[in-house]
Order: sequence, then C-alpha cells, then structure tokens
Amino acid sequence: MGLAPTAEIREKQKSEDLIRGEHKRDRNKLGEVFASEFKKKIIGCFDFDAFVSKLSEIDANKVVLFCVEGKAEACHRSIVAEELNKRYKYEIVNL
Repeated sequence: MGLAPTAEIREKQKSEDLIRGEHKRDRNKLGEVFASEFKKKIIGCFDFDAFVSKLSEIDANKVVLFCVEGKAEACHRSIVAEELNKRYKYEIVNL
C-alpha cells in the first residue's frame, strides 16, 4: 500500500472545497474530514518501519516529498511528513 489518498478520500476534499467555495489551487489547508480519513485509512495502514528500514538499507539520508500545492498544509504529503517527524524525529523543511 502506498501513501496516496484514495479516490473516496479525494472526493471528500472536493466536497469540502465546494462548501468553502475554494478551488484546489487556492486551498490553504486540507479539510478536517480529508485529514481524518487519510490518517485512518492510509497513515494507519502504512508500514512506516519497513519504509524507514528500506531508506536505511539504501543509505538514504535525505528524503524529498514533492508537492505541487502552493502551501504544504494543503497537501496530503504534509500529513506524511508530520507522521515521519512524530515517529522518527525527522526534520521537516518546506521549501
């Protein structure tokens, strides 16, 4: 399993965007429903220990989570980065 949101989760964000009257590119942060569902269904099922172990095996000392959103808080990768920081104390730098 990967870390991409499912179509169902993306639809929940689209619904929140409609309620807020926001366009995807203008969004400043993810909706609460999206974040909750993403954490439960994606983050909760992802094997972070295996991921970090694989990074160690290939001697990776930097990881980049590339996002096309204007603000990090508007992207699901911010939730992934937050989890990596929480579990492994990885430093997170938003460029």
